[in-house]
Amino acid sequence: MKIGEKIRELRRKQGLTQEKLAELLGVSFQAVSKWENGMNAPDLSLIAPLTRLFNVTADELLGLTEEETDERLSYFEEKYVDFWKRSDREADLELAKQAVAEYPQNARFLHWLATDEYHTAFDDDYRSGGSKEHFTRSLESSLKHNLMSYELADEQETKYISLHGIVLSLTLLDRFDEARQYAELMPEESHITRDDLIVMTLQGEEKRTYRQEMIFDAFQKFLVQLYSVWRIEEKDAEKKAVLREAYAAMIENAIPDGNYLVFSGHMCDIWLSRADQAADEGDADRAVHALREAKKYAVEVDRLKHTDSPAQFTCPMLDSFAYNAYDPKAEDFYLDYLKEHLSHKRFDPIRSDPAFQRLMQE
Repeated sequence: MKIGEKIRELRRKQGLTQEKLAELLGVSFQAVSKWENGMNAPDLSLIAPLTRLFNVTADELLGLTEEETDERLSYFEEKYVDFWKRSDREADLELAKQAVAEYPQNARFLHWLATDEYHTAFDDDYRSGGSKEHFTRSLESSLKHNLMSYELADEQETKYISLHGIVLSLTLLDRFDEARQYAELMPEESHITRDDLIVMTLQGEEKRTYRQEMIFDAFQKFLVQLYSVWRIEEKDAEKKAVLREAYAAMIENAIPDGNYLVFSGHMCDIWLSRADQAADEGDADRAVHALREAKKYAVEVDRLKHTDSPAQFTCPMLDSFAYNAYDPKAEDFYLDYLKEHLSHKRFDPIRSDPAFQRLMQE
């Protein structure tokens, strides 16, 4: 028996009219009529009042036996698995409402409902610049159900995605301080990072700066991994050269104005590798040119380590981000590394070259 049929049966047993039931629940007569005709289901918030009013359990209200409950739960769980793939959000929203009405303590179903409410907030009227009433109401309902899901969830994944939905709704409702508080609750080990949520709660220049800091960190991590493949793991000389040039292109394209700052260390390594290749090929001019470039970048990295002030990037990708590389205990690491590198035997054939000797004396 469907919930609407059960409500009609229980209402009649109590001797209540549709109008009286509507009055007791604080809803319209038309709402009760739609429930009983199977056109709609009661809101989740009305399940508890209905069970108290009729003095029945939630399962009795929903007309479910134990066997039917198991089958019904399996049905909704199957629908939940791929709900995000379905294109008809309005229809799926009604299915999610039914799932939550029948299983109000199910955290995953609550998240399902919250997600559909979020997506249906962006209806055609809102997209065309119309009233925000439906948009706001839907987001507030989505927020409520994600909060419930977050509190009820036993599975970490459900908690994480519910927390993401909470932050998203709060930011769209311009409740940024609350959004930041919930963003801070995201554990570091989750696949949705805390930074991903925090940046959503910021505005203006603060948001741009924070996002660029995230880009900087991610870019550094990427370069570290590519460096390991290029310099350490790859043994084939030709492949190493290809990887090196890919490494260089990444940096040069990301920072096209040449103001590399802390990335100068990467550029020093690149030019030293080019110098090694040129020396191995007996090309003294190319080797010396590459060594001069390497030295230029080595000087820049060591300068930054001795300068106690933030250095400002000027490229579009990082132009709101300043980086302080100051280390009071730093020595001229890169220049020392360069000098040590020049002692390698591969440079013996060109040591007598005048340009190489001048470089050594500079």
